[in-house]
Amino acid sequence: MQHRTVSNFLYVFFLFLSFCAIIACGSGARLSNGSFNVPPGIDSIVAKEADSLKGFFFVTPKTEKEIEKLKRKAHKRLRRSDSLWIKVQDIIKVSTADSISSSLQIKDGTSSLKKIAALTAKIGKNAAVRDDLQKIPRLLDEAIVSFEKAIRLNPFDTKLRRTLARVYALKAERLEDNSQFKNAAQTLENVLKLDKSDHSVYHKLAVNYFKMGYWQPALETFSMAEDVLRKTAFLHVSNPDSLKNNIAPVDSLNLFIYKYYQGLTLQRLYNAPEALKVLAAAKLVAQIPDRKELIDIEVAWINWDAGNIRASEIRDSLLTLQKEEKYEDAVKGFLRLSSFARTQHARDEARWRAAVLQYQQLGEKKEAIARLQELIQHAKDSTGLPVDSTYQKYFEDYATMCFNLGLEYSKDKDWQKAFTYFLQASKLQWKGQAKSHIGIAKIVQNNPALVIQHCLKAKTQENSLAPLEREQLYQLLSVAYLKKGETGSAKDARLNWLNLRKEKKAHVAKNGSI
Repeated sequence: MQHRTVSNFLYVFFLFLSFCAIIACGSGARLSNGSFNVPPGIDSIVAKEADSLKGFFFVTPKTEKEIEKLKRKAHKRLRRSDSLWIKVQDIIKVSTADSISSSLQIKDGTSSLKKIAALTAKIGKNAAVRDDLQKIPRLLDEAIVSFEKAIRLNPFDTKLRRTLARVYALKAERLEDNSQFKNAAQTLENVLKLDKSDHSVYHKLAVNYFKMGYWQPALETFSMAEDVLRKTAFLHVSNPDSLKNNIAPVDSLNLFIYKYYQGLTLQRLYNAPEALKVLAAAKLVAQIPDRKELIDIEVAWINWDAGNIRASEIRDSLLTLQKEEKYEDAVKGFLRLSSFARTQHARDEARWRAAVLQYQQLGEKKEAIARLQELIQHAKDSTGLPVDSTYQKYFEDYATMCFNLGLEYSKDKDWQKAFTYFLQASKLQWKGQAKSHIGIAKIVQNNPALVIQHCLKAKTQENSLAPLEREQLYQLLSVAYLKKGETGSAKDARLNWLNLRKEKKAHVAKNGSI
């Protein structure tokens, strides 16, 4: 009897425990260890596994609201920063393209706050502009703080990280703070740890490496951007048959960009052969003429001295000195460049640039003209013409220098030297050849035959003469023919002269000027 009573008690006890367990499951109560919840209808093992991952993938609704609040605050600061940036640029007429919505531009760069502030001080802009300039970095910093807080709350939001990276890059551009490029790169590297499927993230990371001068990582990452672009092209295919047959066209614009920037990076690595190869591949996918022209410019730059990229860089730096009006330094640099450039073309261009600066900016006219004369001697063919079209500008400049010196010596009444320089200019095929003959004719009026000879040569290129020069041509011819007793030819020349004067008067009456 006692045994049965115990048995009944145990039965009732276990029944009670089972009932409690059912109630617990139905109400989502915690298990005895209190470490996770078991939702209704879910096996405890599954619930435990799901609960163990919640910290990696999910945030609570409360946290989500806080994140959204931080994002709104950050974007508000960004919009305000961009509007101020646009405002100050518009006021001082500085052209940039680095708003938060703009793509990063590697080659051209943008104006920094330091440069704008310096320009503002120089032109004496008002205090309001200076106040706006001071607000921009503060707004960017506030946006960064908000994004960083949001990321701490949800470390797996790759969109947040990408936006933060863009703000870092923007701050680097505007404040000339290269450390921000490093922050941007680290942020994008973390994005790629979570998601390797977006080619644009690789591109943005490569751009930041490029900005920091990390050429090899930049090259590798631009290449990875292209690789991911190709491998994910299937995402844009809607026809199952095409996908089955591996027909997935690659976005030609992005492909061009990634190829193009690989070529630019290879330039920085002084690898001319590979750079030319990659740029040629980029040109094949260029869809519009402007992109093809962009490639042609880069190829010409690389090939300026037969792939000697360092020489091309030096030439660019010397042109910068010239732009900064540091003419003496530029001349010395061009002359040094002419001594070690690989090709004759590059050496000749360097000498030509040095000579032009000497003549125009330093007043060293005799040295300049002697330098160009030496260049011209080996740059003409058997007929006296330039060996190729690239030398035509050298011939033009040399002839112009000779002609101008002829004018200067004429003004000083040094007729012998004037005649000599005019004669030299008349021997060259250039756009002012006819007026060189006119210059000679003016000097040798005591020799009618010589006047006629040079005037007739000028007449063969009459269309290249200015209206006044054409009048002088026929005046000189008329007088020279008269001196030789050739009155008929003198009359014809005078008739031409009178007709030109008549045309000029009619033109002035109609238009008010020649």
